[in-house]
Amino acid sequence: MSYTEWNKYNRYKLKKQQFDFYVFLLIVTIIIVSIVLNRLELDMVVKNVKAEGIDYDSFREMLIPVETIEKLKKEMDKEAESIELEDKSKKSCNTADYITLSMLVNRYNLIKGRVIGKWNGSYLIRNLWDNKSFMELKQYYYAILVDIKCFPVSQNAEGKRNITFTDTWNAYRSYGGNRRHEGTDLMSDENIRGVYPVVSMTGGTVEKMGWLEQGGYRVGIRGTYGAYYYYAHLDSYAPGLKIGDTVKSGKFLGYMGDSGYGPEGTVGKFDVHLHVGIYVETDFGELSVNPYWILRYLETVK
Repeated sequence: MSYTEWNKYNRYKLKKQQFDFYVFLLIVTIIIVSIVLNRLELDMVVKNVKAEGIDYDSFREMLIPVETIEKLKKEMDKEAESIELEDKSKKSCNTADYITLSMLVNRYNLIKGRVIGKWNGSYLIRNLWDNKSFMELKQYYYAILVDIKCFPVSQNAEGKRNITFTDTWNAYRSYGGNRRHEGTDLMSDENIRGVYPVVSMTGGTVEKMGWLEQGGYRVGIRGTYGAYYYYAHLDSYAPGLKIGDTVKSGKFLGYMGDSGYGPEGTVGKFDVHLHVGIYVETDFGELSVNPYWILRYLETVK
């Protein structure tokens, strides 16, 4: 190798080393900036929760995709077998912590967001463990997600339900005055009352039965972990079912109908369907949440 060639090679080698160094420096800078921005985002979440508390309207939409609920359920069910939520005093993330923190980070929308990782979760839990709003929200998610087990309409002999439903949360309703829809309507394809068996999505206790003008013949079940599950517009009840009964998930409650919107016994004011409502107990009374994504998940449960 001549001196000129050797000199060119060294200059090339030096430039490559400089280039590699700058690339390395850029990567390190990007990582550091990402960490700083992530920490700022987490600190903002902590600040907002402590200053503003729970955004109840956003929470009530329950924007959690099916695949996330499926994963959470597997983890929550394992935890529920070993220890109650209120007994967890150790400052480490369990599944209820992760879903609560993830919803807060993503402004209560996991349809467009992401579940947080363990590092972020550990940082947030250290800063929010004693916060009343965080603990309150955590218990709502836990109460709802732990209890749900099965879709509220049984399959027929062919393994089909012949049921359709859409997200009508907060849709306009006019009967009984201007109001918003606080549930999901499961519509029967055949529109025949007294055919489709309605079952309990959860275990729990029959807390309410009887006629409501807007809901017709209804059953209300208090889940094991505190959420309230409401089944309305029934055609009839399961024989012997009564207030105070303890039920398991999948328990037959009655048949889908079209009762309601008038004095007791009124039918035919709308198509046959099952109105499903889910409520959590708060300091200011029961608060409805959107059942749509939960029902989408329960459709997949065999």
